[in-house]
Amino acid sequence: MEEGRVNCGNATVHYAKSGTGPINVLFLHDAPGSYTTDFKRHLTGFAQDKFTLVGWDTPGFGKSRPPDAEFPAKYHSENARVAFQLMQKLDLLPFAIVGHGDGAQTAVHIAHQQRNTQNVTKMVLVASSAYVSQKQFEAFGSPVADTTLWADHKRKPYVDLYGEDYFQSLWSRYLTAKRALYQDPEIKGNVCKHLLSEIPQSTLLIHPEYDFYYGEDEMDEMDELLPNSGLLIAEEMHHNLHVQNYEWFKKVVERFLLDEGKNQFDLVREEEERLEKEYGRVSNQKA
Repeated sequence: MEEGRVNCGNATVHYAKSGTGPINVLFLHDAPGSYTTDFKRHLTGFAQDKFTLVGWDTPGFGKSRPPDAEFPAKYHSENARVAFQLMQKLDLLPFAIVGHGDGAQTAVHIAHQQRNTQNVTKMVLVASSAYVSQKQFEAFGSPVADTTLWADHKRKPYVDLYGEDYFQSLWSRYLTAKRALYQDPEIKGNVCKHLLSEIPQSTLLIHPEYDFYYGEDEMDEMDELLPNSGLLIAEEMHHNLHVQNYEWFKKVVERFLLDEGKNQFDLVREEEERLEKEYGRVSNQKA
């Protein structure tokens, strides 16, 4: 696996790349993670002959430091510009995007910025929302904000990556920024909802049934607003299903990225009976 750093405007970002396949894929991690904590296994585990896979560390996260992360009101759109520059400099256009949590919101901004080009082919948006909801506002202010209260197995990857102090600082500043978006009288929590109806790319939405942060109704709304999308409810799964249920996630995402035309959602639907029994269910498919 290749690793490196690339200057992208005002940011220098760390990335990893694997595979030699014709379909380029960019993985965008959630906060407070990095490609290492969230997608390292995916970079080496997805079909290397079918995909060229890239994971990045968002500016201020992982090894894309210094400087430390900042969270101005429009940080998603700026991160989107930097992420696109990375893929451009790696000569990996066009590309599909797989985004989790906050990374899914950045993915929407990338797709919207490139909506009049062929540079972004597809999106997979996992465990996310287009706005900061009341549910999120309450979750972000709960004891989850104190990283010392996290279970050891959840804390360890981030402590190993950042150290105790920066881990807590990064997480606290991120949650404060999210809550501020909700309370802003002009923004009113809107992260990317206003962009969805203008995004033409085929989009698979995956919502884990037991997501602590995001409600099913929030992804239902994304599915309604996106012109070309399908929603998969992953029953019995949690926010980090891409890690905890890796094999299932790999199978579903690979199939979606490889399928073309109208059958890209039909093939997901073909597994509905099995997913209903073992994992989840597919709903709200669009022809």
